[in-house]
Amino acid sequence: MYEFDWSSIPGALPFLAKGAVITLEITLTAVVFGVIWGTLLAVARLSSFAFLTKPATAYVNLFRSIRSSW
Repeated sequence: MYEFDWSSIPGALPFLAKGAVITLEITLTAVVFGVIWGTLLAVARLSSFAFLTKPATAYVNLFRSIRSSW
């Protein structure tokens, strides 16, 4: 049976921690922008102005149709 050589792990921990921090930063940034963009789209769709409602509705329907076809 193969035994894993754990000696390389302690030296890699700083790099792994740095990668984890970058991953969390990217995730947090995507969540913040996603919430902002989704809120703007929702407000635009609820608007009484057609120049806001129609593009927002088209955008939402486009991405709904793309996602549902997977």
